[in-house]
Amino acid sequence: MNCRGFLALLTALALGSGCLNLKPTADITRHFLLSVPPDLEPLPGTPVKDLAVGVMPLLLPSYLDSPWLAIRENENEIRYAMSDRWGERLEKGVRRVLATSLGQFLGTERVAAEAWRTTAVDFELSVSLRRCDLYADGRVWVEGRWQLLETATANVVCRDQHRVQHRGPSPDTDPAGAAAALSGALAEFSREIARSVLTAAQRDAPAAAR
Repeated sequence: MNCRGFLALLTALALGSGCLNLKPTADITRHFLLSVPPDLEPLPGTPVKDLAVGVMPLLLPSYLDSPWLAIRENENEIRYAMSDRWGERLEKGVRRVLATSLGQFLGTERVAAEAWRTTAVDFELSVSLRRCDLYADGRVWVEGRWQLLETATANVVCRDQHRVQHRGPSPDTDPAGAAAALSGALAEFSREIARSVLTAAQRDAPAAAR
């Protein structure tokens, strides 16, 4: 059999077995975003007029530096949902939720999550999250620490940490619901940060009035 005949035979076999599937495959990838819960209220206490806070870029565990949803099976095993992706970098989404929630808890619109001048804010907030995890069984775990720097004096006025554990739907069966549960846990974490900011601002207010 010459070369031309051999190629014709291969083509016929491929067509007969259905190997040449020229139909485009459907893209089943879904994209998800974190969101700010709609029912957040300012913390009780005297509002601090025109309070401004700048939120620094967050530190997240390196295993979360991925476009895919990371799902924990247990303390020693993690997998990635290859058809479920974040619609933005997770660090950016987490920082956006923390900053927006913080502004609502403090009753101010002057919480910046992007670029700002140090002289334009009263405090700079640094956050490092040790956990920001979705578990296969529906658990949500957010844990980390933060530091609050007063820009007028360049002094650190607060260091604290907090852990939030919620339960929501499994990310395997309801990834949108799991993203909403993680959003709620981040908002609760932000509430604790807001208490620290409010305490520091109220402490400084009488000194500024003198």
